[in-house]
Amino acid sequence: MPEIPNPNDPFDAVRRWLLRKIQAEVERKVRDTVNDSMRAVESMFADMVEPLVPDVGSCDLSTSPFEITLDEMLTEFSSDILKAGRWHNIDARAIAGVIAWEYEENKRGRWSDYLQYPLGRAWDIFTQDPDLPGEGIGWGSIHTERARLLHPTATNLGLQCLRLGAASAIEMIGAIMGKASKDYFTLSGGIWIDNAPPILALFFNTGDELLKKSAAKRRLDPCKPGQMVELGASQNGMATWIKDNLGRFAKFSTHPTPPKTCYASVTVK
Repeated sequence: MPEIPNPNDPFDAVRRWLLRKIQAEVERKVRDTVNDSMRAVESMFADMVEPLVPDVGSCDLSTSPFEITLDEMLTEFSSDILKAGRWHNIDARAIAGVIAWEYEENKRGRWSDYLQYPLGRAWDIFTQDPDLPGEGIGWGSIHTERARLLHPTATNLGLQCLRLGAASAIEMIGAIMGKASKDYFTLSGGIWIDNAPPILALFFNTGDELLKKSAAKRRLDPCKPGQMVELGASQNGMATWIKDNLGRFAKFSTHPTPPKTCYASVTVK
């Protein structure tokens, strides 16, 4: 269950910070154990098959969730997150929030990366550029279909590497959110969601179908200056969690520039 901040408890923020630190340390030990086991199996497998099959290559995992924690990633790559937010003109708190939610709340998906990555490499030995097993992988757990839209010429293994590397994954998350905000603005006739992290997270998590339905339902006819539109985040776990924990990512606020044409701002319920 996601942990909801308690504004009436003066020690709530400290308690939740300590809990995250303890969880991170436990997960670090588990991760190190799993990584050691993966390397041992890979080494044994390589010794067995090296005379028979070519090396298919591997990803640089030094900035992947296999090797660094969430706190390390958000600290070491804070400038990349801010840069992606500014470049795509979105509030970068959305990028940081999505990365944190996938890491902390979608543990089943995160731990599946340990299966997806070695299976993908093994698959590559026997087939040319295979359709790799699994869906989302890496920071933000970007799905293969979306990753390919951003990098249409990349191999499947290359797409894995891009999503596992911190800097490249951050840019991809920003690009997906930037496109979603532009599409929503166009389809809705002027509703501007660039500065609403929970809504950016909602469409990042759910995809184009919900975005199109929402934009059509709320389309402005016509757009009126100063108009406000209420959008809901409660139907989506990621969006709700980011809304409840937005203060945690305050240092990533980038204040996107509003459109020069008529637009409506949003409030998030």
